[in-house]
Amino acid sequence: MRRSSAGRAVRLLRWPFADVEILADGSGMLSGVEVYPPGSRPEASATCGSESVERARAALEAYAENPQSLDCRDWTDEPCLARGSAFEQRIWRALAAIPCGATETYGELAARAGSPGGARAAGHAARTNPLAILLPCHRVVGASGLVGYHGRTDGPFLEVKRALLLREAEQTIRWWF
Repeated sequence: MRRSSAGRAVRLLRWPFADVEILADGSGMLSGVEVYPPGSRPEASATCGSESVERARAALEAYAENPQSLDCRDWTDEPCLARGSAFEQRIWRALAAIPCGATETYGELAARAGSPGGARAAGHAARTNPLAILLPCHRVVGASGLVGYHGRTDGPFLEVKRALLLREAEQTIRWWF
């Protein structure tokens, strides 16, 4: 199972290049953010207005307008991250340090998280990241380039990753000029 198997969709954001689901656990707390190809998800069947879900919604809507607005470091202490292993938690925190508009290889991510030589394990941890976009696993690429997203190596999920990276690069260039 991918990312946030513990939760129900409580918000759906439809962007031109992706559907973004915000998930909540049984108590209404944020349990995950999932990204899918555009038009592929049904409307959220439940609703939840908890502070953590609304905070995620606001951050994601701001990101959609301007990717530079998201400070990923603000998301490294979310309670839903506690369900990951110590290694996964290190990788997820390391994801937050990758700047908007930049990419890093799985090997570089693993080394920065204290596990040189752990590129494959870093890839698995990135794939199980429960807070897509907020902890930007889409900014991690293979040594040979764009190799996968959402556990898939081609097709519409890879196109979502490409769209996220292009949008961030475009916004970063605009910011500098």
